[in-house]
Amino acid sequence: ATAVSMQLSHVASTLRLTNGGLARLFRASPSSVRRWRHGDASPTTERIHRLYELTVVSDLLSQVMEPDAGA
Repeated sequence: ATAVSMQLSHVASTLRLTNGGLARLFRASPSSVRRWRHGDASPTTERIHRLYELTVVSDLLSQVMEPDAGA
C-alpha cells in the first residue's frame, strides 16, 4: 500500500465515506479514487494537498465524534 492509499483509507474510515463520497470531496470520479486507493494511480499535487487537509479535519473530528454503536 502507498502512503496516499493508506491516508485515503484512514480519511474514508474516519469520516465514514465511500469512494463516491471521497470523489465528491476531491472533485474526481469514483473510479479515480478507487485507483488511488489501490495504488494503481496517483492524485495530482493539488489533490494530495486536499488529502492532507482532509486528514487534519478527520483527525480533529475523530476526537469529538461518537463511535458507531455497531462498530
